[in-house]
Amino acid sequence: MTALSIIIVNFNTKEALRHCLESIIKNTNRLNYEILVVDNHSSDKSIKMVKRKFPQVGLIENKENIGFSRANNQAIYKAKGKYILFLNPDTIIVDNAIGKMFMVIESHPKIGILGCKILNPDGSTQWISCGKFLTPLTLFLWQTLLEKLFNKSKLFGGREMRYWIRNTNRAVDWVSAVSMIVRRKVIQDIGMFDENFFSYLEDAEFCYRAKEKKWKVYFLADASIIHLLSQSWNLFPKEGLIQTLESTSIFFTKHYGKFSDFFCKLLIFYGSSLRLSIWIIHLLITKKASYRKKVKIHKEILKWCLKNIFLAKKEK
Repeated sequence: MTALSIIIVNFNTKEALRHCLESIIKNTNRLNYEILVVDNHSSDKSIKMVKRKFPQVGLIENKENIGFSRANNQAIYKAKGKYILFLNPDTIIVDNAIGKMFMVIESHPKIGILGCKILNPDGSTQWISCGKFLTPLTLFLWQTLLEKLFNKSKLFGGREMRYWIRNTNRAVDWVSAVSMIVRRKVIQDIGMFDENFFSYLEDAEFCYRAKEKKWKVYFLADASIIHLLSQSWNLFPKEGLIQTLESTSIFFTKHYGKFSDFFCKLLIFYGSSLRLSIWIIHLLITKKASYRKKVKIHKEILKWCLKNIFLAKKEK
């Protein structure tokens, strides 16, 4: 049996994907692995590049963008590995990181899901590597800015765990599917990714179900990858933003109930109204383009909230 299946979902990130595949081959030693790339109907000749430069890579070609969760599930059906590594195409593997992750999860049968340290290209740490589950309380602290004001506090800054600088190995609530290795037995136990999540929060939701079944979710500080940050998001920022909001709503409804979802939308509406006011003041004072972009983002969030709160009331 293949030891490890590496699954990469690609959408219009040809150059990043090429560098990712090159880094896997260069920095993954003495490990029996396969690579499966699922292309979600890219228009940037990603498929042609993979076929020409990496003929050993298994390729699934979709006729439309079916989303991250569903695309990963497609590859799971074809994967032969005892373990499965979900990996973003905009990542660079360094210092045998995949091998290190594999050795730890193979040596600890209670660990069902394992992630590693995620770094910016300049070597600084990305907080998205892992964290605490999103709950009504953590959402409240986030949207009221209490989390930002006291982000080093275990009470107020719990969602992103910024009081911990990611320098130790430890159990966590969730790890990011930017680089997440999963024991096949976990998938057999809890199922695959929830395809209601088109993109975003599907990894945390997967970890949530795993922890309900008593599997340990673990962060490994001893292995690092470089993440270039949301290449597909940069191409379609509005779509990415709406998908994030939709996923948050789905997560709350599924795990905390419909009332909590309504509460969630109200909190997001309040938080975005607060931030919009702040960024408008900054924009009026400085005229900076970065503040104009933030104003635009929060206008979109408020539109989404108003639409969904109105629909929710109508359904009642």
